[in-house]
Amino acid sequence: MKKKKNISTHYVAAIIIFICAVVISLGVFLLYVDTNSQKTMTNNVAKQSDHALSILNIHYGFLNSIADKMGDSSDILSDENMELLVSLAANTDFERTALIEADGTAYYDNGAIKNVAQRKYFLEAMKGQATLSDPLDSSIDQETRVILCVPVRCNGRIIGALGGSYNVTALSQMLFNDIFDDAGYSLIVTKEGEIIAYDGEP
Repeated sequence: MKKKKNISTHYVAAIIIFICAVVISLGVFLLYVDTNSQKTMTNNVAKQSDHALSILNIHYGFLNSIADKMGDSSDILSDENMELLVSLAANTDFERTALIEADGTAYYDNGAIKNVAQRKYFLEAMKGQATLSDPLDSSIDQETRVILCVPVRCNGRIIGALGGSYNVTALSQMLFNDIFDDAGYSLIVTKEGEIIAYDGEP
């Protein structure tokens, strides 16, 4: 009877030691993984931010050079400028381009005309700023887009704006896929938690 009690005590002690070892190991593992995960995520976010800014700066520079060329014309809506607008959409990653007069009338590469006088990106461009819009639902082709917009100047005076738009999902792929070697999916979410773009499975 005493022998059975000793064996039971040994089993209980062994189980307690095993459970303690598992709990300690799990705690150390979670602490290590959590710390490393936070560092990895911080590094990835910093890389993504730098990468996004470098790509946007390249596109702003490209738009500014075209806008400078358009500003050389005496008529912002000249045939040459409209041909440049169509060529810009056909030969770049921009899905839509628009040349906008000072009153907010936008002329798109596909021939559509729309007034954008109250849009924030247009108002900021008319103040001389290169700007990036919030995601917008396009009334031209019913897709969610972001718009890069720069001022068009003639003799130092702002006479309009030039804009190029990206489909938000395509933009997220362009910005993030090469950081992760095309592995996984990109997801863009507003600060309120609303999903704007997702390129994975539904």
